[in-house]
Amino acid sequence: VHWYHNDVAGMPRELTSGDGSVAWRAEYRAWGNTVRVEHAQTRHAEPVHQPLRYQGQYYDAETGLHYNQFRYYDPNAGRFISQDPIGLAGGLNLYQYAPNPLSWVDPLGLSAAHRGRIQAQGMSLEESVSWSQEPPLRQRMLRK
Repeated sequence: VHWYHNDVAGMPRELTSGDGSVAWRAEYRAWGNTVRVEHAQTRHAEPVHQPLRYQGQYYDAETGLHYNQFRYYDPNAGRFISQDPIGLAGGLNLYQYAPNPLSWVDPLGLSAAHRGRIQAQGMSLEESVSWSQEPPLRQRMLRK
């Protein structure tokens, strides 16, 4: 069992094992560009496979792009590489990911939404998603 530790933009920064040791760690730039990925030494021959990247996108190692269900995102450009499949209903810029990576998301690659007003099946997720300045739980536990 491994646990994800995401930053305020929704990018996975660490993956820890049940004993609290870091199995995987990454650093990113603002639009999801991967600066560095570290895999911890394990008893197994292969490191932990962790494909999630920028706000839940799947990393494609062959292309270096991030997959969003309906299209691919290029973190170096900060935009999608194909037009929005829903056309202008997703906004005037058919290649735009979101206006601001800290407060907007586009998890499916169809339409950007403000993080605080995401709608899912008619229910507001505003109350169920909270962002905190507190350090990860394992850091707080180690201080005690």
